[in-house]
Amino acid sequence: MIVRFPYWESKLNAFIEERRNAPFQWGVNDCCLFACDAVKSICGYDFAESLRGTYSTAYGAGKVYLKLKVRDVSELGWKYVDEGKLSIVDIRKANRGDFLVYANCKNRSLGISIGECGAFVSEKGLAFIPRIECVTAFTY
Repeated sequence: MIVRFPYWESKLNAFIEERRNAPFQWGVNDCCLFACDAVKSICGYDFAESLRGTYSTAYGAGKVYLKLKVRDVSELGWKYVDEGKLSIVDIRKANRGDFLVYANCKNRSLGISIGECGAFVSEKGLAFIPRIECVTAFTY
């Protein structure tokens, strides 16, 4: 069972402030690593441990997904559900610190719930999207 640290909310707030202006960078601060770094900061568990250092481009990330037999970060979340590491939660009931998936016309992005909004990494730093506009939520 994954347990959040005492004072995890202040740790999440500090993490969000630290990354607020950090731009998207494959293998460093992409959507998957950003969300997993956020969760690691509040509970110590690294969902992306096996992914770190394995890619630095979109093409490389795609190769990692192929190896894991998933098409995107959303399917990676479902893979963790199948493995018992995550549970699906109604998007309206997602709590701060839960994983969120946002889908636009091009792709799906993994972010972190910070309350009524989700934080997602973008080219210019963090983008904040209303939680209700997200398509999936996972908790641990």
